[in-house]
Amino acid sequence: MTDRGLAPLVGVALLVFLSVALAAVVAGGLATVGVDAPSSTATLEIAADADADRIAVTHGGGDALDPTAVSMHVEIDGTELAHQPPVPFFSARGFEPGPSGPFNSGWHGDWTAGETASLRVAATNEPGGIDEGATVRVVVRIDGRVLADQRTVGR
Repeated sequence: MTDRGLAPLVGVALLVFLSVALAAVVAGGLATVGVDAPSSTATLEIAADADADRIAVTHGGGDALDPTAVSMHVEIDGTELAHQPPVPFFSARGFEPGPSGPFNSGWHGDWTAGETASLRVAATNEPGGIDEGATVRVVVRIDGRVLADQRTVGR
């Protein structure tokens, strides 16, 4: 066999190898395009106390949460609060000063399983306070993604 007869064979093999390698690189790149970061596996339990106009959110387990990445939206009997809680905070319009746990701006560290954060709706917020039997809807987001969307009854 002459060298001239091997050249086309080596060329075809090299071309096939380069095509397969390029396809693998492109497929690997496409696999990561548009993939969102994994969402949190944390679970939250929400309770409303009508006597104290208090909303408590307990971290039930899963991933630790950064309280500064948490946002909250509250409705009472289908009506949005006029002033939403700017989590974390110490004193904010429409809420009694000094929320507890990770809702308090003085909190340091992550929000982990078993820890409860709470806030009290002020009578000056509309609708004012939580009545017994009222349906309280709380939506908690972490970095803009819904982590919990729960309704509970004021007790």
